[in-house]
Amino acid sequence: MPSQLYEILKETATAHVRAYSSPKHWDADAIWPLRTSDCVHYLHPIESIPPPFNEPIREEQHRHFMAFFGDCMSRCQFDILDMAVDEERRIVVTTLQATYDFKAVGDEPEVKDWTAQYVWLIEMEETGRKIKRVEEFMDAQRLLGFAATRAHKYQDAMKKM
Repeated sequence: MPSQLYEILKETATAHVRAYSSPKHWDADAIWPLRTSDCVHYLHPIESIPPPFNEPIREEQHRHFMAFFGDCMSRCQFDILDMAVDEERRIVVTTLQATYDFKAVGDEPEVKDWTAQYVWLIEMEETGRKIKRVEEFMDAQRLLGFAATRAHKYQDAMKKM
């Protein structure tokens, strides 16, 4: 039978993943209550990530990132494919599948059911109830090639309105 700490770590990691989808997707106000005030988020592979996101990402930067990408989406759903819990180190590793719908922008139509996979290593503080570090591994070429380009186009179109 899993220990109480195991269950807390699993619950915290699951809540963190769900916060990216719930009810307003990519809502930093849903994500940050689950993190410590000094939580650091890293994107990998670091060599493929453009500045300023190839450095440790703290709350202010993360909030900007969430708004920038979240605005161009009409839907974002993260599903947990697998999860491993290390009680001793207070680390949870999740394999995730994300499904996005991107809003139409300019002459480009809406894109539905666009998928990407991630691996997140989530380290919690002593109680297991707050996240102090996230290591996010992604297909940077796929995500930045399409999603970042789409987000930039969306932001540019909104400025012209």
